[in-house]
Amino acid sequence: MMLARFQDRFVRTLLAPELPAPPAFAVYRNTVINGCIDALQANYPAVARLVGEEWFRAAASVYARRHPPRLPMLTEYGGGFPAFLDSFPPAAELPYLSAVARLDRLWTEAHTAPDEPSLERWNGLPVRPHAAARWAWFPLPAYTIWSRNREARSVRGDIEWRAEGALITRPRDAVQWVELEAAEYAFLDGIASDVPPSVTRLVEAGAFADSTITED
Repeated sequence: MMLARFQDRFVRTLLAPELPAPPAFAVYRNTVINGCIDALQANYPAVARLVGEEWFRAAASVYARRHPPRLPMLTEYGGGFPAFLDSFPPAAELPYLSAVARLDRLWTEAHTAPDEPSLERWNGLPVRPHAAARWAWFPLPAYTIWSRNREARSVRGDIEWRAEGALITRPRDAVQWVELEAAEYAFLDGIASDVPPSVTRLVEAGAFADSTITED
């Protein structure tokens, strides 16, 4: 119990610069916070490209002090960052930023999901989502903004302000993504009662697992 209390007090002091601590402690504080910021920047590259490194790292510093890592794998760090941006006052003028962050997060989840064979051809049998498949629907062009920044393409020019869906998955070795139509999103989300005509495109994108393959 004494060790646990010491560890809790150490972490609180480490992440709260307003608390008194020996001068040398600042080195540890900076190292930990910079590590968290670096992890967030690696996990949210589209967001960082959109707002610029200085803005991003300032926001990430605030997040890191409020939400220290709970797991040793920094690829998992920052799951609450999209929600944080939703209520972060400096991001109020960027209504799409939290949606872009959510897509960055879904990319990470797809990347770290378990390996699984994907369905190559639909034969009319019941299908289930692939272990790496993630999808979302937004009332704004979040997918267009995200994909251009994720691929480091220019975002100049007019963007049609419309609702968009996105599918991010990893049917083979690399994460891939496609824009979803409303019916495709509804099907994946379990809302639609009928299989849309474009189910073939979802199969080709690797959205489903191969139910015919069983483990011994």
